[in-house]
Order: sequence, then C-alpha cells, then structure tokens
Amino acid sequence: FNQMRKSRMQALIVVPAFNAAQGLAQILPLMPSPHTIVIDDGSIDGSAERAVHLGHKVLIHKQNLGLSAAIQTGEQYAVENGYTHVLLIDADGQHPPQLYKKFLMRMTTNDFVLGDRFSRLCYVPTQKIASNFFASLIIKNVTGVFIRDVACGYRGYDLHQGTTDHRSLGYSFIYDQVIDLTLKGVSPVRVRIPPLYNIQQPLSTKYSEIRDLTYSLMNRFPDHELVAILHNAIDKRSDLNIIIENVPFVAHYVREWDSYIFSTDIRLARKY
Repeated sequence: FNQMRKSRMQALIVVPAFNAAQGLAQILPLMPSPHTIVIDDGSIDGSAERAVHLGHKVLIHKQNLGLSAAIQTGEQYAVENGYTHVLLIDADGQHPPQLYKKFLMRMTTNDFVLGDRFSRLCYVPTQKIASNFFASLIIKNVTGVFIRDVACGYRGYDLHQGTTDHRSLGYSFIYDQVIDLTLKGVSPVRVRIPPLYNIQQPLSTKYSEIRDLTYSLMNRFPDHELVAILHNAIDKRSDLNIIIENVPFVAHYVREWDSYIFSTDIRLARKY
C-alpha cells in the first residue's frame, strides 16, 4: 500500500508570499521550480518579479487577501493541475528550504506532516514558547489532543484529507486544518525543524494570529465556555490573565505593534 501511495503522490510546493522578496531570494533557488508555485498576495516590494526572475511560476492577488486565501489559491491550482498533495513553506526565510525533501518523503506514507520548531526549547525565545503553548493547550482543551507546534506553516498534506472549507480567512487556515484533522482522528507526523527568529523584530505575536485562532475555535465550539471567554477578550484587544489546563498565562497587548507578548511557567511548558 505504501509503495502504491508513493507512486501516485504528486506534490506541489506552495509558497504564500506578501512583501517577501528578500525571503524568496533565499528559498526559491533550493526549490524544484517545475513543482513550486508562489502565490503573491498583493505584494508591493517586487516579490512576484523576484520569483519569476528565479524561474518559478507565480499567481498574483491584486490586493492582499490574507494567508488563508493565498493557500486556497495554491490548492485550487494544485487540483486543477493533477497534484494530489501540497507542501506549504513560508516565504520569509524562517523555514529551512532544504528540508522539503524530508517532508515529501514523510508525505508518501502520512496524510498530514507538520514542522516542529519546539523539540529543543533552549533555542526558542520564552515569549514564543509561551504563545505557542497557549495555542496548543487551548486546542487540547477542546479536542483532547496536544499538538506541540500547532501554528507552524511548514506542513504537507493530502489534498483529499487536509484541506479546509473556503470560509477560512486571515491566518485561520493554519488552525482550522489542525483542529479539523484532529477531530477526524488524523494526527500530524512531526518533522523537526530548527527555530529561526528575526532578532530585529519584537518577540511578540500578532493580534491577527491570536484573533484568528479564537475565531477558528468559535466557529467549531460556539458553546465552549473557555473559547467564548478568550474570544471576547481578544476581540477587545484586552490583556489576558488566564489558566488553561492548570497552566497560567499572561498576555500583554502592545498597541504600537498591534501584538501580544505572552508569558507562562516555562517549566510546565518543558514537560510537554
């Protein structure tokens, strides 16, 4: 069966890009151009031109529609061109492009393969540990399944199994997919990837990412008390001080960045 699956798998690498010309210059030379497509989501920095110059196909959104829309455009192209699987990789250079072969190999025998940046926490800033742990524990609270790196954009999946409906907006596809597959009983197979962070940027988490996590959960669990509390607080950009699965979290909203800075008990995070 596995050999049959391997022989029929046709994977398209989809690179959603928004003002990512510099990152594309780092990753595209290492990608197989016949089976890679860049979705330029309304960039104004020459991202599309950079990708074309490097020999890759590009589909362009005339205006910025968000990550979920870019992914869905890539999926549609994949289906129309006979691909069975999609491998997503971020365009900002924070995913090691040379690992794409490892993802493709795992995808020959698994429906869902997910990057894991948190296998060695000593290399991860505490703020990022806290924000990811926050998302992982909320999803565990509602689904019963703990997934260590729920927000990693480096992921591969069978188009017949891993897609979501087209109501996904903003960043919500990233969470919708994990939640929907978990509810189907499909757990991701992890591929360890090194955590790469831009130290020139604040170690915060965008409001839009946290908002879309709570929207994704509200769409599926509208009567869940914890989900409703978090959704209402995040919607108002309020600070958070909450306990999830016996783990305390504090998140301070920073208006200048439109982002949250998270903290938690790192000792508890390490146990997971």
